Amino acid sequence: MTETPRRPGFLTFLSILHIIGGGIGLLMTGALALVFLAGGWGEGTASFGVSPVLLLVLVGIITTLGLASGFGLWMGRRWGWSFAVFYYFGSISRSANQTLFVVDNRDLIEESGEDGALLLVKYGMRAVIHSLFLLYLFASGPREYCGVSAKLSRMTVLWSLLFAALWIGAGRL
Repeated sequence: MTETPRRPGFLTFLSILHIIGGGIGLLMTGALALVFLAGGWGEGTASFGVSPVLLLVLVGIITTLGLASGFGLWMGRRWGWSFAVFYYFGSISRSANQTLFVVDNRDLIEESGEDGALLLVKYGMRAVIHSLFLLYLFASGPREYCGVSAKLSRMTVLWSLLFAALWIGAGRL
């Protein structure tokens, strides 16, 4: 009889982090949707060229992905591992987009009173931390616990890279 591998400790931490973050994110998305429906949103997202509905949909997708990946990682499911990899590729590409936005719009950032250098450090640190989490997911412990084959790893990376390239490309339009 094959013994079920034990969940690696750091994978437990990541799964709890995803569940908590995804849950809070969904609650906040719901609250923002209520504010929007009540007419209290105003022109808040017009300054960066995104409609409120699109913003709510994107945030809802990202937080649902985080929540689902957390439960999947906790239970040791392949789909949970794939969702987590996809989530981190998306996060890294979002950080790249935000960094490029700050670089391209230095004047606008300074006029708003924000510290452009601090924003670059913030987005850079987020990208580095999520890159380390992503590398961890490819270690043998998390992959074995979730039953991820080398073929699935490669396919997930290819799809995630495609998504990340599209995300960055769309952000540059």
